[in-house]
Amino acid sequence: MEVVGAASKEWRDSLMREVVVPELMNSLPLTKYYEIAEQVAKQAEEQDLADQFAHAYISYKRYMGLAIQVIPKHNYYRNNFQRQRYALRARRDELTDKLRLLVSRMDEVAQKHKDELAKQEQARKAAEAERSRREREKIEAERRKAAEAMEAAAAAAAAAATLPEPPTQDIEEDGNIPGISDRVVLPSAPPAPPPPHPSAPSAPLPEPSAPPPEPSAPPKGPSAAAAAAALTAALGGDAVPASMTTPSAPPQVPPKPQPPAAIQPDTASAELASALGTLGFAVDTPTPAPAAPPAAYPAVGRPSHLPPGPAPPPRPKPALITPAPPLPSAPRAHPPPSAPPSYSEIAPTHMHFRLSAAQEKAQVTREWDKLLHQNQAKIDYLRTFQGRNHSGSMDSTNGCTVISPLVAYRHITWPRSRLPNSHVEHVIDVDCPPILSQIRAKHSLPKGSFIVPADVHDFLFDRGLLRDLFGDVCGGNILDDDHLNNWIETFEAIPLGKKAGAAFFFSEHVTAVIKNGDGTYELVDSMPHHPVGRGCRFICSSAAVLKICLKWYSFSKLTGNKLDYVEKNSWSDMTAELDPRTFQAHVWHQDK
Repeated sequence: MEVVGAASKEWRDSLMREVVVPELMNSLPLTKYYEIAEQVAKQAEEQDLADQFAHAYISYKRYMGLAIQVIPKHNYYRNNFQRQRYALRARRDELTDKLRLLVSRMDEVAQKHKDELAKQEQARKAAEAERSRREREKIEAERRKAAEAMEAAAAAAAAAATLPEPPTQDIEEDGNIPGISDRVVLPSAPPAPPPPHPSAPSAPLPEPSAPPPEPSAPPKGPSAAAAAAALTAALGGDAVPASMTTPSAPPQVPPKPQPPAAIQPDTASAELASALGTLGFAVDTPTPAPAAPPAAYPAVGRPSHLPPGPAPPPRPKPALITPAPPLPSAPRAHPPPSAPPSYSEIAPTHMHFRLSAAQEKAQVTREWDKLLHQNQAKIDYLRTFQGRNHSGSMDSTNGCTVISPLVAYRHITWPRSRLPNSHVEHVIDVDCPPILSQIRAKHSLPKGSFIVPADVHDFLFDRGLLRDLFGDVCGGNILDDDHLNNWIETFEAIPLGKKAGAAFFFSEHVTAVIKNGDGTYELVDSMPHHPVGRGCRFICSSAAVLKICLKWYSFSKLTGNKLDYVEKNSWSDMTAELDPRTFQAHVWHQDK
């Protein structure tokens, strides 16, 4: 019998990479985790009914991660919300059965997919075999054709070897070949070569001996010797050059060309044609080439191997090569590309490229260091820190949720402008431990466990510590200027001379932010800080400096997986409670 899940194991293993279970945050109320788990369970059931196998499997696994790995480890799980705990167990068993059925259906889908892939692979192999067979047949046919062609060529060569040799033609006594016409064809003048390059030198150049024109067919009738004798008598006894009656081989070009000779017009052609005509020879007189216009070249420097003709137009001188001017250096900051009109109307004019979380962290760190060097901010170290005392009732471990609102309360009720360090140290070592013990006992929490800030605020309000102070609650994305400015503007609205304080909850830790009567601000942290190893107070000269301080402090908490999450995920109000950028601030101040 096939094991359930075997067919779809590879598929399900690939889906497990999408199963993301949030880390446990004891600062988040346990009731919120129960709500998140129920939302994920309903989403899984809806996807299962819609046959969205992949999405349903991921949602079921996310629910199991919350119900098994996260919620049972919460500080409030064992001693509180007993009814919700039992409901969670029953719901977990129900969804486990549904997940098992989903896996069986995924096996069927995966098996069908594998069978289809096997059929496709079989068809592919059959097509490949057929293609190989056809290719072999084609190659074999080409080989046969080549062999047949070679045999035919060999047979033709053998047949040609047995044929008799063709008869040779005899030359008559007068030097003519029988069957050749006696017509004399005078060679025509060679075509004029192109004009010389304007860059040719003006000095006379040596000219190689021009080769004679190709000889025409030998004439029929009287021999060439008889024609020469008749022509000599017609010309008054002057001997006719042999080159005019008998073609000669082209002369060889001497290694050193001789100076050019003056070009003389061919005046003997007409006389020769007249003499041959009186002797009964048929003469084809070539049509003379049209007369060329007078040469525009100087008498000296015209190459003799070029015919006379008009001077070519002067060649333009090449332009001087000058180096191209260097390109202007690119500006350091490029403006953003222009947006379409439909978006430009609503886009802000101060748009800039968004920095990554790591780049923004480095930039904020540089700004904070600069403020410290300019004395616009400074650090005042305390003499103690939370958790320094571990003995029984004096233990202040994980007491930041109590220390921060108590520091704000003491600051507001202190008559002077700034709360002394001794009062902050007294809150950490003396005031905080008894209240921690009472709240943990009320909620059945173990020693040293983190307490949800809402439980601390309720306890202090019931004791009358915060009842007479008017407050406000701000929150959102600590890296979003709009969210952070909203909180800082609440402080700035307090008139000068009045004091205010807030419990700043971020990244499972609570600090105190206070406004002094002189308009300065402070971030009071009870955790030990490097290099002194004690609690400290970050004093800021203005609200603008406070904003940089809060961002620097927030980025110091965003490390490792938290910073990776910020890099890969945009802010969404739907997942704000599990986002590491989420902050919450409870503000208290004196009555206006």
